[in-house]
Amino acid sequence: LVDFKESLRLDPSPKNPAHVDRARVYYSQGEYAKARPDCETYINAGGKEFAAFDILVGINISEKKYDEALALGNKYLEINKASAYQFIARTYRMMGEKEKALEACNKALEAAPNYADALNIRGLLYQKMGKIDEAIEDYTRAIEIHKNKLEKKLNIERNVKYNLKIVYKNRAYAYRKNKEFEKAVEDYKNALFSNDPNFYEEYLKCFSEQVYNKEEEIIKLKEKMETHYNVKFNFDNKFSHFPNFKKEGHYSDLNF
Repeated sequence: LVDFKESLRLDPSPKNPAHVDRARVYYSQGEYAKARPDCETYINAGGKEFAAFDILVGINISEKKYDEALALGNKYLEINKASAYQFIARTYRMMGEKEKALEACNKALEAAPNYADALNIRGLLYQKMGKIDEAIEDYTRAIEIHKNKLEKKLNIERNVKYNLKIVYKNRAYAYRKNKEFEKAVEDYKNALFSNDPNFYEEYLKCFSEQVYNKEEEIIKLKEKMETHYNVKFNFDNKFSHFPNFKKEGHYSDLNF
């Protein structure tokens, strides 16, 4: 962040890519109010870097400024159709407009058939529509594309490893819906987010569904997660047949 600020001090021009680099840092820290002006300055000056649009679309979606997010997507059509339709699909999905989001995803994939981000979004849409097999198919294709990029060391700057874990997590949930618990557990293992206790909660639920009659294994995993996060997971409802999960003081807001 210090380097980007220095770059902007030396060259404060609005098209300096350091605006985007600094915005990326602010965005990752959740400081949207600081990230927004950097992105807007760069884009309004005619900047075309994907990250600037990606970040600003994300901020607008988070703040429920959907019209602004859609406007950015439409503006990006002149630069890259696949990415533009991905922005539009993301926005419509968060608006609950599943059919419009699906149409935008399909257009993104027509422009770029191996666009993993669009496949992931379409998988989420299919999942919401109850089309679990179709969702799993899209997630699987996205995973293969991300893994291929990693093997060829392509696009590492866009954090392919993180995106790959996101898709593994989504496919794990789809496998759970299909009651394919062994496959789901393997995907959760591949998607481990060391900084997200909510993710581990989902993993623990799935693991419990897979080996529901192996209390010692579930307790071992549960205690490992509780120690790591200094939290207590509450199994009082669905897993009440496990007496060790109902000890006094072993409750939290992380209910299943």
